[in-house]
Amino acid sequence: MPNISLPLSQLRLDGGTQPRAALDEDIIAEYADCMQAGDVFPPVVVFHDGTDYWLADGFHRWYAALRTAGGAHGELACDIRQGTQRDAILYSVGANAAHGLRRSNADKRQAVITLLNDPEWKQWSNNEIAKRCAIDSATVDDIRRKISLPDSGSERTYTTKHGTVAVMNVANIGKSNGHGQPPAPVLVSDPPAESGIWKSDHELSREIEAARLESAPARARVVTGAEFAAEVLAPTDAQPEWWQSSTTDDWHTPQWLFDILHKEFKFKLDVCATAKSAKCKRYFTRRDDGLKQTWRGVCWMNPPYGREIGAWIEKAHQSAKDGATIACLVPARTDTAWWWDYCTRGEIRFLRGRLQFSKAENGAPFPSALVIFYPGVPKRNAKTIWWSVSDDNL
Repeated sequence: MPNISLPLSQLRLDGGTQPRAALDEDIIAEYADCMQAGDVFPPVVVFHDGTDYWLADGFHRWYAALRTAGGAHGELACDIRQGTQRDAILYSVGANAAHGLRRSNADKRQAVITLLNDPEWKQWSNNEIAKRCAIDSATVDDIRRKISLPDSGSERTYTTKHGTVAVMNVANIGKSNGHGQPPAPVLVSDPPAESGIWKSDHELSREIEAARLESAPARARVVTGAEFAAEVLAPTDAQPEWWQSSTTDDWHTPQWLFDILHKEFKFKLDVCATAKSAKCKRYFTRRDDGLKQTWRGVCWMNPPYGREIGAWIEKAHQSAKDGATIACLVPARTDTAWWWDYCTRGEIRFLRGRLQFSKAENGAPFPSALVIFYPGVPKRNAKTIWWSVSDDNL
């Protein structure tokens, strides 16, 4: 079938066809800049089963295209091949072996685990799995030996890195951990040593969700618009706990305030946003779960103001210690542990009066402050400023 262009919203990303252990946020941003500049990328590889188009290779390009002017309604050149979802998965585990973004060791390990996690494919020989994943059979043999794959039961034996045999209780694998985190994968290997941005198969921005609701036709047992909204937009245990707090925890940054700060800091990443509220070209949404991501460069943070705000402040402080600059808009809660444990180590700018947040009819019921953590969190930057600023300063 010849190459054709398809809307981003028509490509299926939720079928387990994303083979990498992590997607690289910096690569996505770089690709997006190149696309905006007019660079032409190779078509992504898509498998068509007569009904759905399953993306098998080109996830970085897909996310980059999402950030271009076309957004969710933009199109992407596709190399369309006839095949099922499983065909797409088999193709994906060997993708990028000889071209594109080089695979990390974690990516290769994840590809092997994908096949060993399948009832049919795990019966294949090490040589066949190695051929499909485009790696050497010794690596497959090593992973197979380290991870025992019983057909049933709640215990699994495996060989530790010290050469001893241990037993893992797997009864709860695949279930929610009670803290709102995504369920663990069926198989567990050592976490990837390489840094990167983890993206789940269901990681779609609100803009893409809206586009799918508009364009996806209703058909038997393929998710209809109403079902998609119920499964994706409604809070579930699979979403981060911090996003399940009440809607009053979500206070959108006043644009005038951000514009003043942006002139000073030149922000590159909004670490906690929605597709509509994001203040930067690069941003993390609720499905990215910014608490799990790596924050680099100059970052803006307006976190949820519920009980999880302490975790966001701690993350901002740690990211600054690792070299980032983080500017945080937070309620001036000097009576909390997170304020004294972390905010006092940064530059604090107390804002005069009460902010009127975007879409709010009245001023906030609490005072606000800006806390800026500079790279390394040097003590000389730990100071307090009484900052009288308004939209008249623009």
